[in-house]
Amino acid sequence: MRSLQPNLRGTNVRLMRLMQTVISLELLKTSNRIFLNTRTLNDTLILPNSAGEYSGVLVDIDFEIISLTQILSSLATRGAQIFIRYRSPIGISLVNKLTHPNIRLLNDENIYPSGWIGENYAVSGSIQFLRDQVALEENEVNFVTDENDVHKIIMNAETYW
Repeated sequence: MRSLQPNLRGTNVRLMRLMQTVISLELLKTSNRIFLNTRTLNDTLILPNSAGEYSGVLVDIDFEIISLTQILSSLATRGAQIFIRYRSPIGISLVNKLTHPNIRLLNDENIYPSGWIGENYAVSGSIQFLRDQVALEENEVNFVTDENDVHKIIMNAETYW
């Protein structure tokens, strides 16, 4: 398990790179279920694609920077069931971008366990998807790959759905 600590220089940059790596892995081998639990949800520009780096796995998307909603919709199209719980209210334009039948949205005060959780990993901790960046809240974020630990996190996430 690797950890990112809040309030350290470069933490948000490292978190963005971690999320880009996790998303890239999802694009190569999509999880059946993805849980995204966050306090703040925006359509963050998350994957740089200026040289067409993702053209092989995101054939339908031809943008220089790929947004969170484009990623989630693409993963849902590939068959992933995506469960999103968020605390802060989101705009109707964001809701309208997440209309795929495999995407479920829930505004909820309880966003435990927070983070992005796939079948074989969890980015576990207080992540915010702001307009211009992915940011760490007050707690650390852990990248968990141990099978037993990931299973426990998934079990916790399932109890709220």
